[in-house]
Amino acid sequence: MAVSGGSQLRWRVQGRVVDSDWICKTSSPMTSTLLILGASLMDAGNVSRASDDLVLGEQIAIAMGGDPQDVQLFPLPDHPRPQSARLHNYAHGGAQSGSGPSLEEEAGNVRIGFKRQVRAVRRHAAFYQSLSDVDVLISAGANDLLDQLEDGSAFAAVLNTEHRRDDRQLICSNAKRIVRYLRRGVDRLTGLVDEVVVAGAFPVSVTPEVQSTAEKLDSATSDRLVEILDGIGAKVQRKLERHFADDGSVAVLNLKAAWDRVQAPSFVDAVHPSSDTSRQLAELIVPELMQQLNSFGFSEG
Repeated sequence: MAVSGGSQLRWRVQGRVVDSDWICKTSSPMTSTLLILGASLMDAGNVSRASDDLVLGEQIAIAMGGDPQDVQLFPLPDHPRPQSARLHNYAHGGAQSGSGPSLEEEAGNVRIGFKRQVRAVRRHAAFYQSLSDVDVLISAGANDLLDQLEDGSAFAAVLNTEHRRDDRQLICSNAKRIVRYLRRGVDRLTGLVDEVVVAGAFPVSVTPEVQSTAEKLDSATSDRLVEILDGIGAKVQRKLERHFADDGSVAVLNLKAAWDRVQAPSFVDAVHPSSDTSRQLAELIVPELMQQLNSFGFSEG
């Protein structure tokens, strides 16, 4: 029933008054299938489940109105035929934004990075193009940094100099590489999916692993390490936001901003957030995504 309300029509729906913009949004097609790509924040079992319960990708699906049990896994190098599950999970724990790293399998070394996951999705292009509304959730890039820290050479070479110019070069080179892979991945999915959520870099400086590394350094060097890592994350975020600013089908998720709003975040190990922390993140993230994108979210039933 229409209700007067200035120049805009307002409607009474199930006992509450809403405006016509809400009616248009809720009448739009909603997500039929969600593709999940990335690393351990998203991996529900292709490599492992790096959490004490549901990972962030599953918590986001729940906040969208989905069921984490309604899932099909797509482990590499297997190429299972897509089924009718609402969640299609291509994410692999340990994945970088490019092709690497490799896992040792009976058939040989298998590369599991985001680039390879996109290739796996494209194998099923005809299937996804036949569906009503396919959306994709992407989170990759944190392992690019964590693996460098574990190796130590690139960061050590910079931290052993006194020139902040070297810090800026390390920030720029890492951010440029991560963003290039993410942009190319989104481009290669164009035409197969309707809407895309691509996360900026996870704030690796808050992880116990980085905190432990920083504690072993003197105060000034510790601060530099954190500043470099945070600088890479901030630059990735800015570059992604700038690139996709005019694309209404792509939302760039600011994980760092959401993380800063989580109450008492916790980890299950040196790098992976607890399921409760992931739940809080999802509950902060999804309402904003549903405002930005026209049809992001599962319909009831």
